[in-house]
Amino acid sequence: MSDILKIVMEWPVIVQGALGSGLFWLTLLLGQKVFEKAWESYSKHSVKTRISWLTNRSGMIQLRLSKPVEQQSIYASLLLYRASRHLFRALMWLVLGLSLQLLFSPISLIGFLGCLYYLIEGYSIVKGTGEGEEELKQELQKIIKEIKTLKEPASNKSSKADAESRAAS
Repeated sequence: MSDILKIVMEWPVIVQGALGSGLFWLTLLLGQKVFEKAWESYSKHSVKTRISWLTNRSGMIQLRLSKPVEQQSIYASLLLYRASRHLFRALMWLVLGLSLQLLFSPISLIGFLGCLYYLIEGYSIVKGTGEGEEELKQELQKIIKEIKTLKEPASNKSSKADAESRAAS
């Protein structure tokens, strides 16, 4: 490892800067991908978190599928509003990190990592989507069905299951 650092230190400063920027970009990209997969996986275990994730995803899809500018404005505002909660949390973690830096510098890393976490969480809400229209329409239908089933009271679910089992026999 130290050999690699020595070699890099011999490179021109501009190349070192480009390498550092590239590594930072790659780290952020990988962090976002890991965060998205972890968040989606976690959201399947918690109903409230899953509904929140599905609502964010449906807002992104509806923004992408809507044609009139008025509708796009509504969905964009909704997504920005939902992301702003995470921005304020990130700012609180940043203040915590800066405050802790005055006391003991290594502990400030906790605040900075919390800030980064909430910034990535907010970005995941407004990042957009790259899928085609047909895929998005199908996904939106699945999301709407899943939200309806998650919001149903437990008593309705059990009575439906009982009715289906009686109908099957």
